[in-house]
Amino acid sequence: MPICIFVFWSVLLLFTPTACTQPCDIRAAYEHFIQIEIKQHKGKGYLTTSVIPLPEENCAASIVNSYPLLIDYLLAHFSSPTNKEDLINLGDEQVIRQKYVERLQKDSTFTSIMDELVRKTIDKTLPLDTVKIDELVNIAVKFFQITDVQEDRYYTGKICVGINGILQTEERRVPFIEAFAFSVIMSHLTGIEYNVYSEFSSIIREISKVNLGIDQKERVLRAQGATYVLMSRSELLKKALLAEYARGANVLPFILMVE
Repeated sequence: MPICIFVFWSVLLLFTPTACTQPCDIRAAYEHFIQIEIKQHKGKGYLTTSVIPLPEENCAASIVNSYPLLIDYLLAHFSSPTNKEDLINLGDEQVIRQKYVERLQKDSTFTSIMDELVRKTIDKTLPLDTVKIDELVNIAVKFFQITDVQEDRYYTGKICVGINGILQTEERRVPFIEAFAFSVIMSHLTGIEYNVYSEFSSIIREISKVNLGIDQKERVLRAQGATYVLMSRSELLKKALLAEYARGANVLPFILMVE
């Protein structure tokens, strides 16, 4: 009897789901979740990309569908700009899409980051990163940019994917943290519960009350620093980051340490 039991469990182990599970090939899914469009501006065509939902049965659906803006940020900041150059001249949208996906699949920087994301969240073959809340906030505030100062001393600001202070303030890039922070900010830009645009506007009004210099460039630079500090103290921003982490902790590539 003991021998029979041993043989039974040996056979069972050979057919467990773990032994049959295949790694998720997210590169094969690029063509399904990256949408490419041809748009016109002043008579000149240009290409735009966006992230669209995947069918639930796709192995990458959990992360792509939960945080499309996170993926969109990685695509915008960690893929080669040359992937889209000259494609507009091909004319045919289907051909353009095919060529773009082929180039993206060969883009070593982007594919490396996406493979790492999958291995940490879906395949679970890499350990998760550990991030402190202060580190996350430090990155998040860099998306609130002061762009100019008006003659009436009021500053103008901007929040967008292409303009941020990360390159000017951070020695080391942290793609997943940057992408998550941006995703949270844009998801709650004008929301009822966490309206980060309103918070940013209030801080700009506060800064405008103080004379920060005579030279315009110096004033903008000082206002930018003050914005970072005041936004880092924003309880609303911190709550938005914590709420989004709690919502998607099971599909995010890091563990957030609050204390």
